[in-house]
Amino acid sequence: LYKQYSLPSRSTDMADLDLTMLRDTFVVNGFRFIVIGYNSVQLVGIHNRANAEIPANVIYDGVTYEVVAIGAISGTLLQTGMIAISGTALKTVKIPESVVFIWDNALMISTLTSITVDDGNGVYESLNGVLFTESLYTLIQYPLANTVTSYTIPDATVELANLSFGDGKYYGKLRTLKFGRSLATVGTMNAGYGYRDNANDGKLYLGNGDFLYINEYMNFQGTITLDENNVEFVIEDGALYNKDKTVLYMLLDRALTSFTCASTVQIIDAGAFYSCTRLKTLVLPAALTEIREYALAYCSFNSFIFNGSSYQWSTVKKASTWAGAGILTPSFAN
Repeated sequence: LYKQYSLPSRSTDMADLDLTMLRDTFVVNGFRFIVIGYNSVQLVGIHNRANAEIPANVIYDGVTYEVVAIGAISGTLLQTGMIAISGTALKTVKIPESVVFIWDNALMISTLTSITVDDGNGVYESLNGVLFTESLYTLIQYPLANTVTSYTIPDATVELANLSFGDGKYYGKLRTLKFGRSLATVGTMNAGYGYRDNANDGKLYLGNGDFLYINEYMNFQGTITLDENNVEFVIEDGALYNKDKTVLYMLLDRALTSFTCASTVQIIDAGAFYSCTRLKTLVLPAALTEIREYALAYCSFNSFIFNGSSYQWSTVKKASTWAGAGILTPSFAN
């Protein structure tokens, strides 16, 4: 059956063009928001607050909005990156129960000493001022101005978020970092889908170079140790590897003057030997297939040896910045 309906007569009233619309921004009590959905906003900035307790709801122009997200913007574009901070240096942040999405690096703020979460929030959790997903599966953000010198990643934590210890632009007080029993992956990203809270929680997205950034955060003076039951990482001869020693993540003992990579190593990770100025002899294995960004940058070797042929060396995939601004040419064992 088809039914006909009469349209109403055309209105003679003008629309109220002062209504807050999608992607409009506004400020209430020093908090800047952007409208991202029906009566929903994202926190994009904090002004002149040392201790910020983010509200779950905010009223603007007679409308009540729920604060559901935290993250940066560029114009009206929502994007990965730190929220805007102005005025007083921000020291502490409390996340309300309403927030269900936090963009990558949104709280990578150099002055933060603590991040806490409302008990009613079912997506995020805080432990000793560090931000995690609810089950502690992913460590999202370590507060960069934390004054502790030693930190142990909880045994429940499996993944460290990309840049969770900063982007290398800020040196912290941390000098000893212990990987917990379950830690297996470093540099995960939410990539617009949210951080994983279990192994089956969406696709795994990875950043690059996080071991370098952790090293920089510890001012190249720090030490990484492992829980004795951790089976994903291995420390051998002063270097950190994956469990089967096919990836060399980082030279931990920066006092070494000579180092020979395990013969099984196929990948030298980003920043693995970054600015190891005391290291004068380095031997790389013939199994090598890839050298990532800044892996050997700002090194000055007296002896740089590749345990393979010149042809094998030519086939090794090398990032454009693997040696920084310098040129490194090895001698060959074959």
